[in-house]
Amino acid sequence: MTRRDSREDGFILAEALVSLGLAALTGALALTLLVWAARTIDRAQARMAAATVIERLYEEARLATPADLRAMTSGKTGRYSWRRLPRGPVEASAPGGAQRVRLEATWAAGGRPDRSVIDAVVVGGSQ
Repeated sequence: MTRRDSREDGFILAEALVSLGLAALTGALALTLLVWAARTIDRAQARMAAATVIERLYEEARLATPADLRAMTSGKTGRYSWRRLPRGPVEASAPGGAQRVRLEATWAAGGRPDRSVIDAVVVGGSQ
């Protein structure tokens, strides 16, 4: 009969603690990555929805009269606040009274404020 060393019978306490520490660290990193990914997805979805809000603002601006385009307009759509700011005419020779406008949408995503801005030229508004 051979005798085995008691060290070979199983893990010693130090090995078990190191393994537990590595498992806890791996779990914490995985959880951090999961939270970061969820926030990134929320910000991306919010930015896409803000682009839709700005697109609608642009379409409404195309239907507005030049006098309406010279006035600031603002409002709220869902979680988005928006503004249409006049920037003045493009040139005296521009067709149809083309106007420059700034379209802004602001919102909070993941607890942080965010904003999307587009400067556009609107041609062909109602006369």
